Amino acid sequence: MIYGFFKPLYSSSFMGPYVNRNNFAGYLEMALPLCVALLGVLSLEQRYLHRGEASSRMHLSLLVLASLVVIIAALWVSGSRGGTISAALIMIIQVPLVISLVYKRLFGPKSLALILVVVAALAFAANMTDWSKISPRFEKVFKSDLSQNIRLVLAKDVWQMTTKFPFTGSGLGTFSKAYPPFKTIPRQGLFVHAHNDYLEFLAEMGWPGFLMLMGFFAWVLWRGGGFIARALKSKRGRDPNMIYRALLITGTMGGVSSILIHGLADFNLRIPANALTFFVLCGLTIALSSYKPSRRD
Repeated sequence: MIYGFFKPLYSSSFMGPYVNRNNFAGYLEMALPLCVALLGVLSLEQRYLHRGEASSRMHLSLLVLASLVVIIAALWVSGSRGGTISAALIMIIQVPLVISLVYKRLFGPKSLALILVVVAALAFAANMTDWSKISPRFEKVFKSDLSQNIRLVLAKDVWQMTTKFPFTGSGLGTFSKAYPPFKTIPRQGLFVHAHNDYLEFLAEMGWPGFLMLMGFFAWVLWRGGGFIARALKSKRGRDPNMIYRALLITGTMGGVSSILIHGLADFNLRIPANALTFFVLCGLTIALSSYKPSRRD
């Protein structure tokens, strides 16, 4: 259902305002790390606020936790394999980072409490999910013949397309028109996107434009990752502002990284809502990592 009201005539995979389940999952996987980061920020505040102020923030913590549960459940319900795997990989990395930033030690009584909160959120979301409709999509990956996988065949075609226009590309937004001469998939219909952000950008922009774009992505990840590394090494008690920023960066950079991973199998950066959110997260990562502690700290 589109917006929960309009039933499509030819498909049942529409999700909210999205036509494609994978793009819907792409938006959710950018929001998920932000919720985890906010939980870390709220946990850190418990150390600096008075008991009365800290208890008043409990309502906000519950709201963020509820949002986390809903996002995880919606991600699973979407049935997007790429979105689920990307989000899972980011959470595996982000949760230990958040715990280390907040509690100094990865394993301890207080850090265990945060781990249990995340596990409880996952369990609650799993309970809300109808797995009978989702499990077959993941089982299909192991049962299908990879040589006949449409995405892999499409990737081979697009690679041949890149060799035709190595320096200039075919032009941004021209994939659907430039691809047909290279198509080897025995299937009718128009392929509007390559289902691989990297190959599509390479085919449309050529190697010079592609390398500049990859350089921008690498710069964002380097700035964010470097700031988190410095925050982990710093004396936390003396500069809580740096820890706050590092926690938020785990959320913004987590969303960026998830889309970059998912981009190996989908085209989230060609969807305006997802692309806008992605580059906003890139900007926030750079802005947050621009902080420099004062010398007295």
